[in-house]
Amino acid sequence: MENLRIALKLTLICFIAVLLLSIVNLITCKKIENNSNKVEEETNRNLFSQGVRFEKSFFKNSSIDKNKEYYYKVYDKNNTLVGYVVTLYTKGYGGDMKLMVAMDNSLVIVNAKLLTNSETPGLGKAAEKSEYMKKFIGTNTKEKPIPLNKSMLSQEDADSITGATITFKGIANGIQKAVDYILQEIK
Repeated sequence: MENLRIALKLTLICFIAVLLLSIVNLITCKKIENNSNKVEEETNRNLFSQGVRFEKSFFKNSSIDKNKEYYYKVYDKNNTLVGYVVTLYTKGYGGDMKLMVAMDNSLVIVNAKLLTNSETPGLGKAAEKSEYMKKFIGTNTKEKPIPLNKSMLSQEDADSITGATITFKGIANGIQKAVDYILQEIK
């Protein structure tokens, strides 16, 4: 009988905790979504400095999750399409990483930014810094392809990713995936 009473008390405590967490989630989910949208808008402007208008679009490919992966058509002050910013998810050491990739009309990588991720502090988290993404800027040309492995990097860049190779490969594959998505879209 004592065990039953303890089990009922624990069940009640769990029920109350779930109820309170649900209420907090209902109250905060809209604010979290708004903050996430603001971060993305600001990131768009930072990634593509000549962009004045960012028009959100969804990929036609039905296998792409439209809630998680989409792109922006970037227009300049003359309302001319100057490029794209793709938002997508890729796999890193700590799991899914949200990545934004900016490319011009020739699909040359202009910039990239790692947003949400669970990478290892001190190693994979270094990819959040703009310095880290410089190894990808200007790539996706015949002369300078996207570096998909360490051997395609300078010795200095290769040394800088030691200990975080999975993060690097995740970002490189994500950038290639962004280019492939846009290629499919504009055909």
